[in-house]
Amino acid sequence: MKKRISFHKHAFACWLKRFPQAFLLSLSLLFAWGLFAAVLYLSIKHLKTAGLPLVALFAVILFVYRFFVTNRLFSIIVPDAPALKPVSALIPAALWRIFTAALWGAPFAALAYQFYRYYNVLPFTAISNDFVALGKLFSPSGSLDRQTAIGSIIFFSALIVSFCLLLYGWRRGYSFDLSQTKELTFRKSLRRARSIRHRSRSAAFSASLINAAFLLIAILIPAFLLLYEPLSQILPVLTGKIMIDLQLISAFLNVGFADKSVLILPALLFVVLYLPLLPFRKLHYTAAMVIRHE
Repeated sequence: MKKRISFHKHAFACWLKRFPQAFLLSLSLLFAWGLFAAVLYLSIKHLKTAGLPLVALFAVILFVYRFFVTNRLFSIIVPDAPALKPVSALIPAALWRIFTAALWGAPFAALAYQFYRYYNVLPFTAISNDFVALGKLFSPSGSLDRQTAIGSIIFFSALIVSFCLLLYGWRRGYSFDLSQTKELTFRKSLRRARSIRHRSRSAAFSASLINAAFLLIAILIPAFLLLYEPLSQILPVLTGKIMIDLQLISAFLNVGFADKSVLILPALLFVVLYLPLLPFRKLHYTAAMVIRHE
């Protein structure tokens, strides 16, 4: 029997030994996502539907590059990891990943777009009517305030659940990214991905929880530093109605942040907490997927 391997310790050791390489790989992928977001934003704003081919092209390039980064991280965790497929064989895999990501993300995208309309486009009467209609499904004889509250809870719960579904689907696809190795055809890559998911289910879940904790620390501490004073002033005037309170908070923060210098310290703190651990989180999840626990 082989000696049991702790993927947590192994990922930590690889992070320390190969930090510059892992950091540059992770940072380059982050930059690639930023570039794609910029292309998407500019296409929507200026090119409309004519920009869809450009967005699709950049999406394929992005996922092909993602396969490359994943394979390099794989080789850091396992030095004799199989080589990556040629680019021509990665294009169908990229299209498949885009398709599956779109399926998992469609519910969240639809609800997020509706939330955007509630927040920026629709009058409050339309928002209230929608929430009341939702509330009536579960409390036909309830008061108007009760129906509004129930409708609000249903909508935001659906938004959170759809976001969790998106995260699950995205994480689930990582096994397919790892399976883009030279000896595997597209169909064999799908089977290998299924096998990886099956054998690493508990390890991947554990790694996801730990990585999420690191990410939340990087987000919540700067956010607390940034929002503590403004929110302490606005809390007494909140109504308890979600959409109204969100609009109140948004208006208050826009006024409160007229001096943009207050953003500098939280932003620097976020960078310090987020960037150094970014390669560890990627190596950690990779290790959870590829290291066998004998």
